[in-house]
Amino acid sequence: MSRATFLFFLILFLFHPAIHAGSQHKRLQVPSARAIIGQETGPRTVSLQTPYPGAYTGGPGDSIGFTMFDYNTNGSAYRNLINHGDGTLSLARLAATDSLNLGSWFSCSSDDGFTWEPLTLVEEIGAAFSTSIDALDAAGGTEIVLSKGRADLQLNINASRCAAVWTNSSGPSEGSFPRFVIGSGFDLLLVYVHLPDSVCFASSSDLGMTWTIMCSGQVVDADGYDLAARETNFAFVTAGAGRDVVLVRSYDNGATWTEQVIYDVAGPGELPPDGEEWQPDGACAVVIDSDGNSHVVWSNYLAVGDSNSNPALFYSTEAGIMYWSDASGVLEIGLPTQDPTMDPPPGRDGNFASQPDIAVDDDFNLPFVLFSQLISERDDSLRNYEHVFGVCSYDGGMTWGEPSDIMYGNGFDASFPSLADRVERGGGLLTVHIVYNSDPLAGNWVSGNHPQIPVAIKYLRHGYIDVSVNGAQGEPREFALEQNYPNPFNPVTTFSFSLRSSVFANLSIYDVLGRRVATLVNEKLAPGTYTREWNATGHPRQTAGRRLDSSSELASGVYFYRLQAGDFMKTMKLVLVR
Repeated sequence: MSRATFLFFLILFLFHPAIHAGSQHKRLQVPSARAIIGQETGPRTVSLQTPYPGAYTGGPGDSIGFTMFDYNTNGSAYRNLINHGDGTLSLARLAATDSLNLGSWFSCSSDDGFTWEPLTLVEEIGAAFSTSIDALDAAGGTEIVLSKGRADLQLNINASRCAAVWTNSSGPSEGSFPRFVIGSGFDLLLVYVHLPDSVCFASSSDLGMTWTIMCSGQVVDADGYDLAARETNFAFVTAGAGRDVVLVRSYDNGATWTEQVIYDVAGPGELPPDGEEWQPDGACAVVIDSDGNSHVVWSNYLAVGDSNSNPALFYSTEAGIMYWSDASGVLEIGLPTQDPTMDPPPGRDGNFASQPDIAVDDDFNLPFVLFSQLISERDDSLRNYEHVFGVCSYDGGMTWGEPSDIMYGNGFDASFPSLADRVERGGGLLTVHIVYNSDPLAGNWVSGNHPQIPVAIKYLRHGYIDVSVNGAQGEPREFALEQNYPNPFNPVTTFSFSLRSSVFANLSIYDVLGRRVATLVNEKLAPGTYTREWNATGHPRQTAGRRLDSSSELASGVYFYRLQAGDFMKTMKLVLVR
């Protein structure tokens, strides 16, 4: 069967009328190209590397750059981060030095995210924006960054990993909101929206030199879909606002495809007056585990039936994140209790909790989900901040813990998170890799919520207890403090601890003379498992409540960290190697 025939059958499966039932949701209207990026100004000389005068660097993790354009998607998160599985990470992110220079920017790390190369410009792109990245082979060197250019979809090819020496190959013209994946069958499978009313599939076996294209006249929300590939397996999921969640899969390099409605919503005339149900808000994600099974997440609005039994979509503080797998079916994995009077900021697409992303580990296929959620804290303009929340399953997705705010600290907006598909294992922790934007002002300047200012592009390693080592299931049954990882370290390490009940907790670090050099936790916490990252750079010793001068910066040697939580207290050793 030819590749064009494969794509033809895929579209027949995908665009079943059931996909398009339900009411429409007005998407964010992005300003014109002139309003966002101005006119071409020639070569760019400003770097996105931090430190940058005025750039905000609040929030956990490392600032690897900044952007003047603090927006990334109307719905589903783009793939902005790859964990290659060999200690190498690659990142492609939409960013701008100023309102004139919006583009796709690239960085990489060869030491598991502890240090990063300076961000470099891959390609300047237009107002119809998107940036994503994938790798041709996890064990090889070729990387591809997909950009939506002014005319064509541009494939930027880096033949040697981390070299950032790019060659270009044009994709199909006039496409918008593209996403792509690479498998061992289709070298490249690309999906894009051909505005105003056509969704197209394109495949290429020669890195974009030639394309096989199939288009349909059906509508999918611009960012309301996601796709994944793993070896010969492919998965494509749609979750448009107020529409069914539909999963299309192939297990044989695209030779055959199956379509499945995994979440059926009430369409026009189907929801009784005042009847309620959760309906997707246009953000979803899919990942394929090492056994070839798909894991899907999406976020919701509250749909309410009117006098004609037609659903209308509403913002709701009770709408949680939904999860599906073949084994579990549909589960609501919940969200923490928040202020029910909270209002979404103007221009916020999606619900109170939205933009989920998902990853799995390769050994036990334990899924980890993160999502963006408004919190009660407000900025000086009384707009609610949003933070990134995480939640994991210890049994392959059958049951889930309680979501927790992984953006410890306050006074910042953490938005547009993107999660690497691969979870790492080691040191008693499962570690996920995250990129997000950190902003001192809530909202974003594209929606007119605040002035255009430089905000940080942050990378965060977040760890949670490895159940294969610790044997934990669900909420912790005991108080526990784990060995930091890595240990010895330089200069960043991660601590993990568990609380079986709500308690005031203090986690501090001491030198060999018993002097406290850092406090990582000093607050009341709910039951659960927590991680905290510590960067030993810039932490001078303290004595008698005051800091010593800069000559007393922490030196190599043995230190101790202690967790005190109610009656529980435990002290462990860590080693700093300069």
